[in-house]
Amino acid sequence: MSKGFTFEKNLPHQKAGVDSVMNVFVSAIPHQTDHVAIRLLANPELNLSEQQYYNNIKNVQEFNGIEHSKDNYDAKSNVIDVSMETGTGKTYTYTKTIFDLNKSFGINKFIIIVPTLSIKAGTVNFLKSNALKEHFRDDYERELKTYVVESQKFSGKNTKSYMPQAIHDLLKQVISIRNIYTFL
Repeated sequence: MSKGFTFEKNLPHQKAGVDSVMNVFVSAIPHQTDHVAIRLLANPELNLSEQQYYNNIKNVQEFNGIEHSKDNYDAKSNVIDVSMETGTGKTYTYTKTIFDLNKSFGINKFIIIVPTLSIKAGTVNFLKSNALKEHFRDDYERELKTYVVESQKFSGKNTKSYMPQAIHDLLKQVISIRNIYTFL
């Protein structure tokens, strides 16, 4: 057991964030390819009809008191935004969401993008902490394996930055799927 730090489970505001994401995928059926090389590199595809996806998002928004507008809905979008106040446990919430998505659908590769280097450092420390590993190991019987991607420093004002080469290279490799992977 970790000395000096424990996480409080099932705080209502954190549970609401996790449940909201999971409810977007109600009725989704994970489909894993039969091609072994691709299976090692890719998450399973979640089969969910466009109408069911729309209904799920609408239901989540209504449940959370968010005004739903068909004009603001894009069926082709795969972006789900969970807004939480500073200091409420966003990192814990998305980490628990990662574990729940893995448990329910077999999704095991996640990319976490953070806005600043200081938040990145805090996130890395959190995800690699023994307290976090022990906390989630008790409930999920697995651990996160975190890979940190260091972006290249570009010179010049107009240099565009696309996917860091380290992520591109990693996605080309065969990865063992014994753990859940996060990329930072």
